[in-house]
Amino acid sequence: MRSARGRIQYVEDAMKVRFFVATVAMGCVVSACAGMDTRTHPERDLSAGPDADYGKIIAVDRWAQRKGAGLVWVNYPKLPARELQGKGGG
Repeated sequence: MRSARGRIQYVEDAMKVRFFVATVAMGCVVSACAGMDTRTHPERDLSAGPDADYGKIIAVDRWAQRKGAGLVWVNYPKLPARELQGKGGG
C-alpha cells in the first residue's frame, strides 16, 4: 500500500497529465478551426456589379463546391438585356 503522501502525489501527477493532454487537444482544435474558411456563403460576393446574373453565379458556385472543384470567375455572366430593363438597368 502507498502512504497517504504517495497517493496524493499520484493524484497530483495524474491531474497534471490530464490537464496537459486536454490543453494539447484544445490547441489542436483551435488551430484546425483557424485554418478553415469562415465565409458561410462565399457565392454571395456582390462585387460582380448590378448587371451580373447572380442566379447563374450562385448555381455554378454550388455545383463546383459539390464536385470539389475550385472556381475563379474571370468574367461574370451578365443578365440578358430584357431582364435588365425590368430592373431599371436601361
